Amino acid sequence: MKGCRAKLTKTEDLPVPNIYAQMLLGEYSHKAFDQERVLDFKGKWHNEVFKKPKDFPLDVEIGTGNGYHFADRSSKHQDRGLIGFEVKYKPLIQTIRRALKAGAEDNACICRYNAGDLIDLFEPGEIENIYIHHPDPWPRKKHWKH
Repeated sequence: MKGCRAKLTKTEDLPVPNIYAQMLLGEYSHKAFDQERVLDFKGKWHNEVFKKPKDFPLDVEIGTGNGYHFADRSSKHQDRGLIGFEVKYKPLIQTIRRALKAGAEDNACICRYNAGDLIDLFEPGEIENIYIHHPDPWPRKKHWKH
């Protein structure tokens, strides 16, 4: 399925970044990471992102959409870290806003990254659960041959 993966434009290379792209690099940069910054966390999610010990369980949500599930899960399970992945800027910011408003300051973060390449971001055994909700782009049958 590698041929179906969308290549993401670097946030800093956008000719005219919208307000959500600006928020990703600005006011939410402590909890929202673009596709460049997220590469630095492989094997370091516990220490550098969550400031928690290695036994702090980490879960991943792929395709957070508007963030209702993400915010609910992160606020109800503060004993677990939740890392969300979304490619679109507006839902990405909506998601982290909702989670922070729900009280998930210490256990939630969001990343703009193509979920097809998640293997590049985690060491074996670093995450425990993965939740997948209609991620973009959803490959169509005609793309399967690629």
